Amino acid sequence: MIDAATTCGRHAVISLADRALLLLMAALGSAAGLDAPAHGPDGAGGSPSAAEPTVEVGFTVSYAESIPDDAWAIISGPVRWSEADWLEAAAIGAIGVTLYGFDTRIRTWDQDHRSARTDRWAKDIRPFGRQYIAIPLVGAAGGSFISDDPRLIRTALLGGESLATSLAGYGGMQVLTNRARPSSDEGRAHWHGPGFTHDQSFPSGEVTAAFSCATILAEEWKDLPGAAPVSYGVASLVALERINDNAHWASDVFTAAVLGYGVSQAVERLHPMTSTHLGIIAIVPIVTAREKALSVTLSF
Repeated sequence: MIDAATTCGRHAVISLADRALLLLMAALGSAAGLDAPAHGPDGAGGSPSAAEPTVEVGFTVSYAESIPDDAWAIISGPVRWSEADWLEAAAIGAIGVTLYGFDTRIRTWDQDHRSARTDRWAKDIRPFGRQYIAIPLVGAAGGSFISDDPRLIRTALLGGESLATSLAGYGGMQVLTNRARPSSDEGRAHWHGPGFTHDQSFPSGEVTAAFSCATILAEEWKDLPGAAPVSYGVASLVALERINDNAHWASDVFTAAVLGYGVSQAVERLHPMTSTHLGIIAIVPIVTAREKALSVTLSF
């Protein structure tokens, strides 16, 4: 027989953990859309000056040395936030908290409508949050050796930096929280706390990676029609795939999306584009009775 005091104590601990994690979700979710300082004098925020120019993105020692500084600028960003930044953070955090409250309902609805068809669709989408992430980054790195379009090398290096930074944040959050996955049937409010277990649901690594990469592609190639909708659309499908597979709660994928997006936006602001020599990319679909393909032409 379970002692009543023990039961009450357990519920009190879960309630306390809920509140702590809700605050954590709101704080981490606030990164998206908030300004990060460009490299400036004495590491201060603001626009780069002549005395302290922006570190140029490239295969150089100076860029490599700037990466730890970038990480610190992102982590310490809240101390430089304005009142408007904090209001935006509160709004984003409120969305995460609301989703947390509806996690169980969303999971129930999704699993009730899950079918063999949605599972086949999810299987096709899954690689876009895993191995396919490397394709645009490696491709851009290779293209930078045959073209002087700075967006290629920026896509490769800033994409890699953003991915590594956001995944480091994701890994730390999972180790600290150890939230039970929806497939465990332990409920949305079950958090194991710091440790290394298989129950690491909060947030989603695949969604973090997908939105991190999507944001860099959307920002670097914003002049290419459809770049942003396609990039964010694919990343959103990855988020839906994780919910369909019963691997993550809705609040997990939301927090992951905000984390990947926010880190990449911050990295972009820390290394603003300075070159005006941009190449031209033309993407033309080819559909015939015998083949379906894309023709990609790079002019430089």
